[in-house]
Amino acid sequence: PPLLPPSIPVTTKRRLPWVLSLEQIFLTFFILFYHSFLFPSKSPPPYFSSSFALVSASIRVVPGS
Repeated sequence: PPLLPPSIPVTTKRRLPWVLSLEQIFLTFFILFYHSFLFPSKSPPPYFSSSFALVSASIRVVPGS
């Protein structure tokens, strides 16, 4: 899990976006592994790349909020 910068006060309001980001990350990797186990000969589905982009975007946005 990403470490919170010490300057950000640790409150539920500040911590919630990080929790949601972690859930998105775990769900994204779960989808990738689940798909690779079911269909090893196929490439990752398009929704994986879109969800991965969404997760990376949320990670970049959250620390600045």
